[in-house]
Amino acid sequence: MGTGAVFFHRFYMFHSFRQFPRFAMATCCLFLSGKVEETPKKIRDIMKTARQILEGPRERYIPTLGDEKGDLILQYERVLLPTVKFDFCIQNPYTYLRQYAKTIKGKI
Repeated sequence: MGTGAVFFHRFYMFHSFRQFPRFAMATCCLFLSGKVEETPKKIRDIMKTARQILEGPRERYIPTLGDEKGDLILQYERVLLPTVKFDFCIQNPYTYLRQYAKTIKGKI
């Protein structure tokens, strides 16, 4: 999730939320981060989870995810990759938090 968040932030430094819906792009960032971290997930599983999270008060955003095949997510991935300049060397921010927590609390 940390890698996906980094991709998300990098993407929206250059693009607007109006042009690319944030929930669809967040789903795309999670899909790409799974590939980068060598723990790939199936796109239908990621979309199923995203739909479950968006049900209820945010249900109006579900159509922005597209169909079950994930064609929209794959199209967004083609935009995301050049935007992040194919830079997959991500320093996860949680590494530093863990180190800091160990100095305060001892072993985690």
